[in-house]
Amino acid sequence: MLMALVDNAMSSVNSSKIKKIDVALLSETILSLTKFYIPNYLFYRTDRFPERKDGTAVVIRKGIPHTNVDLAPLVSVEATGVYIPIGNNEVFLAAVYKSPRRTWNDADIMKLLTVKHKTVLAGDLNAKNPFWNSAISNPSGAKLLHLFDNNDFEISAPQSPTQYSPAGNGDVLDIVVHQNVHLSEITVSDTLDSDHLPIIFHVLEHVRTRETLAQVEKLTDWDRFQSLSSELISPKLTINSELEADKAVRDFTASISSAYKLSTHKATLYELNNNLPGLDRLLREKQRFRKLWQETRDPVCKMVMNWVSRAIKRMARKTQSHDGKKIR
Repeated sequence: MLMALVDNAMSSVNSSKIKKIDVALLSETILSLTKFYIPNYLFYRTDRFPERKDGTAVVIRKGIPHTNVDLAPLVSVEATGVYIPIGNNEVFLAAVYKSPRRTWNDADIMKLLTVKHKTVLAGDLNAKNPFWNSAISNPSGAKLLHLFDNNDFEISAPQSPTQYSPAGNGDVLDIVVHQNVHLSEITVSDTLDSDHLPIIFHVLEHVRTRETLAQVEKLTDWDRFQSLSSELISPKLTINSELEADKAVRDFTASISSAYKLSTHKATLYELNNNLPGLDRLLREKQRFRKLWQETRDPVCKMVMNWVSRAIKRMARKTQSHDGKKIR
């Protein structure tokens, strides 16, 4: 399912620019009393009363099964949400916005994340932190990062700025907070004429998510490899010509390759995490310190990243050992 987050750019949204989107989550809408209309889309809006500033909305293509959600008022965050069946599950999608004039409230995020088991919250929370590619950290960003470190949700963001100041300085303001849902890479689009650029991403179906998870490691039983190699490779070779030598090299290579494939088990993150509930947190930490290393070249970051990588490998090998396979 193709998603778009549009922040503070309602005047630029039109049917030609949104026609390929399944669902658009709109943040800081600042809509007037006039009814907003896009052909072939349904529109759900939450306006702030009485000043009718800021606000959020969800735009969804007609024909997509969904249910509009009546959300209770929150302390600092404004939100509009819908339930949509994706794969074999119902996912809660919500456009969110937190004004910089409002004090951060952890409970707002946690309430939204518990509406459904699978949740996607996208918008401008005015929470900056280098962990999700902002140039600086602000108090709301520090609190959101602390909340992230102590819970099981994820934060995804684009690599490039989503908002530019009049002076031309860019920063990442628009992020996606998601739980038990896998997303594609998030990209920034320049299709709207606004200083706030929309972000585009896919919500991946449950079955497809399993298939697209990267392999953590190829786990090889080297004792079995040695045994198979001895069986497959002929101990005595008689080579009398260049052609026989070429054939012997090809046979040797094929035997080594076969022994390796038969001795190696491919483990996915999904498979490992079934038995290792802490794996997700380790993977997040690895990504976090890899990014810090790439940006700062601080040897401490590289040391921690390598330590976490080794811990992940140890967990993977331990799982395979429990399955009756001796892995070194």
